[in-house]
Amino acid sequence: MRRTPLIQDRTTIALLLFSLVLIGLLVGRPAAAAAADVPITNPGFEADPLPVGGIRITITGWRTSPGGGDGIFRPTASDYPAGIPEGRNVAYVNLSGNSVRQILSTPLEPNTTYVLSVAVGWNNNDPFAGYIVQLRAGGTVLAEDRSSLHPAQGTWVTSTVRYTSGDAEPELGAPLEIRLLSPGVQANYDDVRLTAEAGEPRISCHDLTVATDEGRCSATIDPTAFDPDGRALIVAADPSGPYPPGDTLVTFTIEQAGTSATCDATVTVEDRAAPLVECNAPETITLWQVPISFTATASDNCQVASVEVANATCQLIGLNGNVVELPWRPCRVSLEGDTLTVPRASGVRRRITWEATATDGAGNSITRSCETTVARRAKRRRWR
Repeated sequence: MRRTPLIQDRTTIALLLFSLVLIGLLVGRPAAAAAADVPITNPGFEADPLPVGGIRITITGWRTSPGGGDGIFRPTASDYPAGIPEGRNVAYVNLSGNSVRQILSTPLEPNTTYVLSVAVGWNNNDPFAGYIVQLRAGGTVLAEDRSSLHPAQGTWVTSTVRYTSGDAEPELGAPLEIRLLSPGVQANYDDVRLTAEAGEPRISCHDLTVATDEGRCSATIDPTAFDPDGRALIVAADPSGPYPPGDTLVTFTIEQAGTSATCDATVTVEDRAAPLVECNAPETITLWQVPISFTATASDNCQVASVEVANATCQLIGLNGNVVELPWRPCRVSLEGDTLTVPRASGVRRRITWEATATDGAGNSITRSCETTVARRAKRRRWR
C-alpha cells in the first residue's frame, strides 16, 4: 500500500537567513511579544474519520500527490504500541517527490520568527529512511529539516524548523506553505503546529570597499549605506572616519523606539587616484642655454613613490613643417632618474621628446609626453 524502500538521506537542518553579506548580530534587543499560533486547517489530520487500519488518499485542507503515494491512515496498536501524538489519524508519504502540503492564508511578514513543529513517526510495520519538513513562501523553501532526528521504530520525535524574516526579502507578502515529504520510504506525520513571533527590526552589515575621496588620502562613508533594508533609523559609526587606506573594523549602531542594535563591518579604502606629473620643460630653448636639465615632478593625494624619465627621441622640424626622426646621438641628451639633460644642441629646429612617468605608493601610475624645441630665440612662455 504505502511501503517502498529508499537509501537514507543524511542531510542536516538548513536555515536560510536573509542578508547581503550578514556579519553582525543584534545586541540589546528587548523581550519580544509572545508567539502567536498561525492558523492551519486540519493540523492533526482528524477531519476525515477512519476505522482502525483505514486509509484515505485525500486529506481535508491538505493537498496530496496523485497516484496514492500519500494520504492519511488510522494506525493499529501494532503500528505504534505507545500511541500517536494527537488524535487518531496520521499522514503518510511514501514516494520520493510526493508530499502532503498546505498553503496557508497567512502571508510571510517582515521581522518575524516562525517556528514549525511536526511530529515524525517510524511505523513498526514499515521501513524508515528519514523525513523532510519544509516551511515555504511563494514557492521558495525558507527553512527545512532533512532527517536531523531519528525516531526509534514504533515511536515519534518532534521536528522543529525555525525561520526569521528580514525587511526586504522577495517572498514577503506571499502565503506561507507547509510541505511534508519523504526520501522514498514511508514517513508518518502528525500534530502540525506553526507559530509567529514579531521581532524588532534588525541591522545587517556588509563589508564595503571604497576609493579615497577626491584629492584626499582617506575616505568618508554614509553609515546608512550599511543598512540595506533602507529603514529611517539613526545610524552611527565607531570610528566615525574618515578612514585611511587599508582595512578598518567599524561598529555600526542603529536606534529606533528605544531599541539599539550593533554590528561590525570592515571598511576597505583603496587609493585609486593616479598622481599628477609635470615635465617642467619650456616650449623652446636656445643654443646658448645648453647645457640644460629638466626635472620632472609629481604630486599625489597620498604619496609619490617614484618619477622617471625615459624614451627620449630627437626630431628635425623642416622649414615646411615636416618632421624627420634623427638618431639618438645628434640630440646629445642623457636620462637619469627623473631628469633629462641636454648637454649640447647641434642646431636649431631640433625637437627633443621624452616621457615622464610618476607612480604612487598604491601602484597607480601616469605617463606624460614632454618636449622642447631648439629655437633661435626662446619664446617667453611658462614652463609646463
